[in-house]
Amino acid sequence: MIHTLFIHGLKGGRLVDASDALCWVGGRHALGRGRSIALPLTWDADRQGCDDLRPDGPLDRVDFVPGLLGRAMYGPWLSFGRRHWGERWHEFSYDWRRDNNETLRRLSRELHALADAVGPVDVVGHSMGGMLALAHLLAAGDAAIRRVVFAGVPFVGGVGYLADMHLGAATGLNRRLLAPPVQLSFASVYSFFPLRPKRLLDRNGEALELEMFDPDTWEREGLGVFAAPDERAKTFRVHLERSLAAGARFRALLESRPPTPIAAKMLVVTGHGRATPTQVVRAGPRAVRGWDFQTAAPVDGDGRVRATASTPPPPLEYDQCFTTAEHGDLLSDPVIQKRVAAFLD
Repeated sequence: MIHTLFIHGLKGGRLVDASDALCWVGGRHALGRGRSIALPLTWDADRQGCDDLRPDGPLDRVDFVPGLLGRAMYGPWLSFGRRHWGERWHEFSYDWRRDNNETLRRLSRELHALADAVGPVDVVGHSMGGMLALAHLLAAGDAAIRRVVFAGVPFVGGVGYLADMHLGAATGLNRRLLAPPVQLSFASVYSFFPLRPKRLLDRNGEALELEMFDPDTWEREGLGVFAAPDERAKTFRVHLERSLAAGARFRALLESRPPTPIAAKMLVVTGHGRATPTQVVRAGPRAVRGWDFQTAAPVDGDGRVRATASTPPPPLEYDQCFTTAEHGDLLSDPVIQKRVAAFLD
């Protein structure tokens, strides 16, 4: 009987401290409480420094007000997977903040250990989890994997995550938890950007080609933490250089060709029917700290990943199914759950 391994996406895993207290993410964090989850900005060679937080499995839901107000995260999908596959269900728990190259090495070890114990496994990867699954396939082949499901995976690098890094992101009422300096500290997020120059727009609608893996671009253009003077700018710059180098290495893996043909069957879950921002305007009419993330027309997608960017690169072959669910809920769609189960069974 085939076993199934689920790999969650960015921000999709619980983080707890040494006393097992939940630090990402619960109701008190949404109300503005809780400690910082920023990683240290120090590096030892190619490895970023660690804090005392550790991963504790995928997030099932966040209760902003227990019993009254909350949001299902992976809960419906986890319930389905645990019920459908039973003892053959596994969840890869990882610190989604850390360098994806580091996480990939651990994923590959766990995949091969599981395959040695039970035979080739099936993998379901959501968002960044799918990027990790593809990187494993392209670097190590498919000896440990029989079939793989990619759900809402941003295979084509873009600048969709730049808004979070420049503006920060709200967690309920809390804007400190994911403020720009915190987002800067997550080495994983740089894997979302494209290796080739990205075409943004200036205020006149003219093309503006930017090298997203060049730290000079971030400083010169006032992106993210560099939008305003800060006494930590030199520290930010050193960390950015290391993080961009790590992100470029991982992104290069996603654009490489497998050493041997991949026989693993693939299913792509694509979200569509939702406005998905993909363009940024420098000094646009709705600019915040120099950049406008709202004026440019959105494209079709799941709200996070555009539909045309959700398929793996050639020559990889795949089946594809569609849902109008938003990015975080792609695998919560009952129709998609049945389609995934049919594909893997």
